[in-house]
Amino acid sequence: MTQSLRDTFSLIKSDMQVRANYENKPLNLFQVIKFILNVAVFSSILFRFQRFFYCHHLGLIASILKAINGIIFTVNIDSTANIGAGFFMMHASYICIGPNVTIGKNCMMAHQNSVCPSPFFSEKFTNSAQGPVI
Repeated sequence: MTQSLRDTFSLIKSDMQVRANYENKPLNLFQVIKFILNVAVFSSILFRFQRFFYCHHLGLIASILKAINGIIFTVNIDSTANIGAGFFMMHASYICIGPNVTIGKNCMMAHQNSVCPSPFFSEKFTNSAQGPVI
């Protein structure tokens, strides 16, 4: 479970490239600045750094970033969630991704979505490192 800073920036770039493709615009410096000012993109970037710090056993910093994301953007993504490159949040509004969730490459989430272990199977997921897989 290691993630280098280079890997983190590569994931961020991939996320922004998917957004640029969605908006049918080139990914240049102007678009990067514009995307960073977009709350959904900024929220995704916060998660990418949250995951980086979690992977490097800096849980306090990861928890602070998670709290900022939750309070400001109402996006709650657990640090143990593994999200592939090209993650695209349409809107940063009431998104919840629970513990040990795995989301593959090029996945889009709209607002008011949750991906979490079912409470009916919580005992199964609590005792296992595997959560829902998309």
